[in-house]
Amino acid sequence: IAMQRPGSVSGRFEFEGGPPADLNPTMVRFMPMPADPGSSRFMMTSPPQTNPDYSFRGQGFLGLVLLRASAPPGWYLASIHHGADDVTDTPVRLEPGTDVRDLRILFTRTATTLSGTVRDDRGNPVVDATVVVFPDDDQKWNFGSRHLRTLRPDTQGRFETRGLPPASNYRVVAVQGLEDG
Repeated sequence: IAMQRPGSVSGRFEFEGGPPADLNPTMVRFMPMPADPGSSRFMMTSPPQTNPDYSFRGQGFLGLVLLRASAPPGWYLASIHHGADDVTDTPVRLEPGTDVRDLRILFTRTATTLSGTVRDDRGNPVVDATVVVFPDDDQKWNFGSRHLRTLRPDTQGRFETRGLPPASNYRVVAVQGLEDG
């Protein structure tokens, strides 16, 4: 058996306007995920830990990876940069021994909001529907995309989502009987 060192990823979280004084670094997480959920080549040995200075390092990655991060409520992912390249929505291939260093993950408090109401042809609220939000650009219709949302309306037929990335155009449809997945 030929053993190979899996990839590693390291970088720093940044906040527009600087990190808030009451923010605990453990509330910010780097969460890589497989770009293809059916792939058997994704590996992560342990989740990366966030240090007190908002830096992180994770090891044990292998495969085609989407770089993702989460922050406390009220903060939204703005971008992920590797050098001059924006890799926020671009899968990164981690081959054995690959080290991706100096990622900059930027969070913002500025977020888009999309809201509406689902009504039937008589104007009555529809509560048993699923609202699907997706961009015109079908290249962004992939597993783990930040550009896709599914929502359930409340008892008045209203729905709302925040933090969709800016795109040229989004489409919104309401369907009944949508299959999981």
